[in-house]
Amino acid sequence: MPERERHHSVMPGPCLLCGGPTALGLRLPGARLAASDLARDLDIAVCAACGFAFQAGADTPEYGEFIRHAYEAWDDKPLFDFPRRSQDNVAAAEIIARHSGRQARVLEIGSNRGDILALVKERMPEASILGVDPATHKNLPVPTLRAFFDPALFSSRFDTVILKQVLEHFADPAPMLAGARAVLEDGGLLYLEVPNLTRILEGRTDAFILEHTAYYTLSTLRAALSGFEIIEAQEAGSLRVAARKLPGKTAPARFVPPADGPRQAKEALEGLARLGRGRERGKELLVAHAAAGGRVLFFGAYNCFRALYRELSPLLAGCPCVVADDAMQGDREPVFGLPRVAGPEKGDLVLLCSNNAEVLDRMWERTAGQTGQTEQAGGGFAVIRPWSALLRADGTTSDLGADT
Repeated sequence: MPERERHHSVMPGPCLLCGGPTALGLRLPGARLAASDLARDLDIAVCAACGFAFQAGADTPEYGEFIRHAYEAWDDKPLFDFPRRSQDNVAAAEIIARHSGRQARVLEIGSNRGDILALVKERMPEASILGVDPATHKNLPVPTLRAFFDPALFSSRFDTVILKQVLEHFADPAPMLAGARAVLEDGGLLYLEVPNLTRILEGRTDAFILEHTAYYTLSTLRAALSGFEIIEAQEAGSLRVAARKLPGKTAPARFVPPADGPRQAKEALEGLARLGRGRERGKELLVAHAAAGGRVLFFGAYNCFRALYRELSPLLAGCPCVVADDAMQGDREPVFGLPRVAGPEKGDLVLLCSNNAEVLDRMWERTAGQTGQTEQAGGGFAVIRPWSALLRADGTTSDLGADT
């Protein structure tokens, strides 16, 4: 076994939120990081009491060292114009601006290259902005502390704190939320955005990755936000929540499970089982297509694509692979060098690459509308929506995760 592969499947322990009993819902042996070839078994557990889903073993020092190295080594190849004006980014900036003061002091924890801060600054020119992130990006376009977040880094408080796609990287959210409270003024705004577990399971989206250790429904996120008052919540491919820090209130010593926790747990385990079946069936289809000499088109060229390509490329042995992405610049995808194409051709098998169910909806609608076109216009191809459905070239569909 290559040294970079780590197999540490474990039986899940008590729930990291409420301490309740858990069950293993999904096991992905040798899962890959998006940013490197480092691998590790990925086990997703579900709490029977509160419905919280989390990566088993992600609360250990061994996992912490594994993922810390991955984050410190991250140096994103240029792919999108700055700031990236994706639908998610624009929605986040609008919510933050709507609930922040004109001259707000804004801190983003896990700011990456600063896209959200730049979009917020456009809407709030008098605001002061600061990011904190350990990544090694070059020539960062917004003021950024290159460090892991620690409240001790800051001698003053902020009016707005942003945690966009950050909380899911912590097996236990309590320390991060406590840290955000510590640097936030009383009455200040906390903006949170996390992947939406409900939509992930409904769409059987490929969102269970090594980098993510916790998965939230609105109920579990609301219960975790003790000491805050939610003033706006949006449920889409991501959960978007704006909350005010309540003055003088501290979080309780114990997380209180939501009333619908047992129902959520049952639905989560059923959804994970369907996703597991769909994942195996989808990989079988890809392998068969490659063996027959077909071409695979990866639709979408960012993190989800990178993790999927690292996992699938050994199975596609010699199969021609290409990438399509409207937002990508250049003739080749920058990490693996795959050629960029305008769209699918007859005989292609298209794999949709996003871990956001809302984005997958748009991808599916777009590709489904093209399958019936003439050969000259690029029709006659098949589409896999990971890991729920196969759309054949003749327009018929099948459920990849159905019981057989």
